[in-house]
Amino acid sequence: MKTYPVVIGIVIFNENILLLKRVSNSMIAPNKWQVVSGFIPEFEAVEDTILREVKEETGLDGEIIKQGPLNITEADNRKWINIPFLIKVTSDKVIISDEHSEFVWIKPIDYEKYDCINGVKLDLEVFGLI
Repeated sequence: MKTYPVVIGIVIFNENILLLKRVSNSMIAPNKWQVVSGFIPEFEAVEDTILREVKEETGLDGEIIKQGPLNITEADNRKWINIPFLIKVTSDKVIISDEHSEFVWIKPIDYEKYDCINGVKLDLEVFGLI
Protein backbone atom coordinates (compact mmCIF):
# COMPACT_ATOMS: atom_id res chain seq x y z
CA MET A 1 0.00 0.00 0.00
CA LYS A 2 1.41 3.39 -1.00
CA THR A 3 1.18 6.53 1.13
CA TYR A 4 0.27 10.02 -0.11
CA PRO A 5 0.34 13.34 1.79
CA VAL A 6 -2.59 15.64 1.03
CA VAL A 7 -4.10 18.87 2.29
CA ILE A 8 -7.73 18.89 3.36
CA GLY A 9 -9.83 22.06 3.51
CA ILE A 10 -13.07 22.36 5.44
CA VAL A 11 -14.52 25.42 3.70
CA ILE A 12 -16.97 27.31 5.89
CA PHE A 13 -19.43 30.12 5.10
CA ASN A 14 -22.10 31.32 7.55
CA GLU A 15 -21.76 28.16 9.68
CA ASN A 16 -22.24 25.88 6.65
CA ILE A 17 -19.57 23.67 5.15
CA LEU A 18 -18.97 22.90 1.50
CA LEU A 19 -19.13 19.37 0.11
CA LEU A 20 -18.06 18.55 -3.45
CA LYS A 21 -19.09 15.42 -5.36
CA ARG A 22 -16.30 13.74 -7.32
CA VAL A 23 -17.00 13.03 -10.99
CA SER A 24 -18.06 9.52 -11.98
CA ASN A 25 -14.89 8.86 -13.99
CA SER A 26 -12.53 9.86 -11.18
CA MET A 27 -9.70 7.38 -10.57
CA ILE A 28 -10.05 7.93 -6.83
CA ALA A 29 -13.42 7.68 -5.04
CA PRO A 30 -15.78 8.28 -7.98
CA ASN A 31 -19.18 9.77 -7.07
CA LYS A 32 -18.16 10.25 -3.44
CA TRP A 33 -18.65 13.51 -1.58
CA GLN A 34 -15.63 15.24 -0.10
CA VAL A 35 -14.27 18.51 1.15
CA VAL A 36 -11.59 20.40 -0.77
CA SER A 37 -8.38 18.40 -1.02
CA GLY A 38 -5.23 18.15 -3.04
CA PHE A 39 -1.77 16.71 -3.42
CA ILE A 40 1.16 18.81 -2.20
CA PRO A 41 3.60 19.72 -4.98
CA GLU A 42 7.30 19.55 -4.25
CA PHE A 43 8.53 22.57 -2.26
CA GLU A 44 5.09 24.22 -1.97
CA ALA A 45 4.08 25.14 1.58
CA VAL A 46 0.96 23.29 2.72
CA GLU A 47 -0.71 26.62 3.52
CA ASP A 48 -0.19 27.77 -0.06
CA THR A 49 -1.37 24.41 -1.38
CA ILE A 50 -4.70 24.47 0.44
CA LEU A 51 -5.50 28.06 -0.53
CA ARG A 52 -4.64 27.26 -4.15
CA GLU A 53 -6.81 24.12 -4.07
CA VAL A 54 -9.75 26.06 -2.61
CA LYS A 55 -9.46 28.57 -5.46
CA GLU A 56 -9.03 25.89 -8.15
CA GLU A 57 -11.86 23.63 -6.93
CA THR A 58 -14.40 26.31 -5.93
CA GLY A 59 -13.43 29.63 -7.48
CA LEU A 60 -13.42 31.11 -3.96
CA ASP A 61 -10.69 32.97 -2.11
CA GLY A 62 -10.19 31.63 1.37
CA GLU A 63 -8.50 32.50 4.62
CA ILE A 64 -6.94 29.89 6.87
CA ILE A 65 -8.60 30.01 10.29
CA LYS A 66 -6.92 27.00 11.85
CA GLN A 67 -4.72 24.02 11.03
CA GLY A 68 -5.61 20.70 12.61
CA PRO A 69 -3.37 17.79 13.56
CA LEU A 70 -2.19 15.31 10.94
CA ASN A 71 -4.29 12.19 10.63
CA ILE A 72 -4.05 9.03 8.56
CA THR A 73 -6.84 7.31 6.65
CA GLU A 74 -6.95 4.38 4.25
CA ALA A 75 -9.08 4.12 1.12
CA ASP A 76 -8.81 2.74 -2.39
CA ASN A 77 -5.80 0.62 -1.38
CA ARG A 78 -3.89 3.78 -0.47
CA LYS A 79 -2.82 5.38 2.79
CA TRP A 80 -3.46 9.13 3.08
CA ILE A 81 -1.57 11.47 5.41
CA ASN A 82 -4.08 14.28 5.80
CA ILE A 83 -3.16 17.83 6.80
CA PRO A 84 -6.51 19.49 7.63
CA PHE A 85 -7.32 23.19 7.55
CA LEU A 86 -10.41 25.19 8.41
CA ILE A 87 -10.91 27.75 5.66
CA LYS A 88 -13.26 30.74 5.88
CA VAL A 89 -14.71 32.23 2.69
CA THR A 90 -16.78 35.40 2.23
CA SER A 91 -19.06 34.11 -0.53
CA ASP A 92 -21.09 30.99 -1.26
CA LYS A 93 -20.93 31.47 -5.05
CA VAL A 94 -19.06 28.30 -5.96
CA ILE A 95 -17.70 27.57 -9.43
CA ILE A 96 -16.72 23.90 -9.36
CA SER A 97 -13.79 22.52 -11.30
CA ASP A 98 -13.96 19.57 -13.69
CA GLU A 99 -12.94 17.29 -10.78
CA HIS A 100 -16.46 17.59 -9.36
CA SER A 101 -20.01 17.29 -10.67
CA GLU A 102 -21.98 18.91 -7.83
CA PHE A 103 -21.58 20.96 -4.68
CA VAL A 104 -23.72 21.62 -1.64
CA TRP A 105 -23.53 23.87 1.42
CA ILE A 106 -24.71 21.99 4.51
CA LYS A 107 -24.76 22.15 8.29
CA PRO A 108 -21.78 20.06 9.45
CA ILE A 109 -23.94 17.47 11.22
CA ASP A 110 -25.73 16.73 7.93
CA TYR A 111 -22.58 15.26 6.35
CA GLU A 112 -23.97 11.81 7.28
CA LYS A 113 -26.66 12.22 4.62
CA TYR A 114 -23.96 12.11 1.92
CA ASP A 115 -21.79 9.23 0.72
CA CYS A 116 -18.51 10.83 1.79
CA ILE A 117 -14.95 9.64 1.39
CA ASN A 118 -13.15 8.23 4.44
CA GLY A 119 -11.90 10.92 6.76
CA VAL A 120 -14.59 13.59 6.42
CA LYS A 121 -16.04 12.76 9.84
CA LEU A 122 -12.60 12.87 11.47
CA ASP A 123 -11.79 16.23 9.87
CA LEU A 124 -15.08 17.73 11.08
CA GLU A 125 -14.44 16.36 14.57
CA VAL A 126 -10.92 17.82 14.64
CA PHE A 127 -12.34 21.32 14.30
CA GLY A 128 -15.24 20.72 16.70
CA LEU A 129 -17.81 21.05 13.93
CA ILE A 130 -19.61 17.83 14.96
